[in-house]
Amino acid sequence: MITQNNSYVCLSWLKGIYESDGGFTATIYKGQFKPVAKISQKTNSNLLPLIKAFLTENGIQSTYDYPPEGSDRAPALRIQGIYQVKRFIDLLKKDNTPYIFIGSKQKQFLIFEKLLTNHNLTLTDKKLLLQYNKEECSDIKDCDACFIKEIKTSYKKHEEFIENMIATKSNVVTLIKPSFISGLIDGDGSYSVLFTFREPSKKWNRKRIEWQESFTFTTDKASILTIRALLSYIGSEAIINPKGQQLGGIQVHIRNQKEITNLIQIHEKFPLLGCYSGRRFNLILKYRDLKESQEIKNKDKVIKFLEEIYTVIEASSKGAPRAYTLSEAILKLDTYFL
Repeated sequence: MITQNNSYVCLSWLKGIYESDGGFTATIYKGQFKPVAKISQKTNSNLLPLIKAFLTENGIQSTYDYPPEGSDRAPALRIQGIYQVKRFIDLLKKDNTPYIFIGSKQKQFLIFEKLLTNHNLTLTDKKLLLQYNKEECSDIKDCDACFIKEIKTSYKKHEEFIENMIATKSNVVTLIKPSFISGLIDGDGSYSVLFTFREPSKKWNRKRIEWQESFTFTTDKASILTIRALLSYIGSEAIINPKGQQLGGIQVHIRNQKEITNLIQIHEKFPLLGCYSGRRFNLILKYRDLKESQEIKNKDKVIKFLEEIYTVIEASSKGAPRAYTLSEAILKLDTYFL
């Protein structure tokens, strides 16, 4: 299921995708504090106009930031200036949830909320807060500034709240909306259907094609609470693995059919809005339809399905390289449909 209807864009979905692909930054130039809130999207760039329209409806101005040709940088939507970023922060608080974000983005939110609402901060104070945001200052852990202490205390309480929430699935389902989960997955999630050509074995006395549904979620190490909350929500005990250790990334793979079904039920309540995340999710639905109708045993149907898989994967530029090219896979089918 995929939709690009503006009516599906809501605050909790925006929070989800901002937790995945958003961030606050700021510079201090000639004594002027210049904050920016930014949301980047590479494969799902169709989402940026939807987000921009939602922000405009809520009185927030934003501008597109397109990278130069040949750049690896993703297109982005930028909210700039003290007034506009403050309005964005006020919008994020509008639904009165006990948290704004789940993982480390919450600490960033607390820092920028302080920067934009505490009018007694000096320029030095603001520089210290920006160092704390980037954790660039070696003595920041021992900083005695009251505003730093307040943020540390607030974030500690937040972590404890999220830990307690994760510990009980009923709490997770109550406190996290399906739209937030879909927003997370539009940002950092990825569905796929995997296949393997199996030779005869003791268990199977004939050649067969082994199909497997797959979901992957990748984020930075600092956002481990986010990924743990997601796993708790769908009742998964999947192992969180390092991904790109130099970049501090983590990743989880879900192949359990029941857990994939739980994810499908989330998207039935609130669909994915991204053009490519939705197309990849539709591969799961298509495979289930083929399996239920027994058409997965029809060579022509399988060829069309393989063509769709390769088209979607190549277009989204996500996922590990396939063991076979499309033409190699189709040729190999001849010996599996004798």
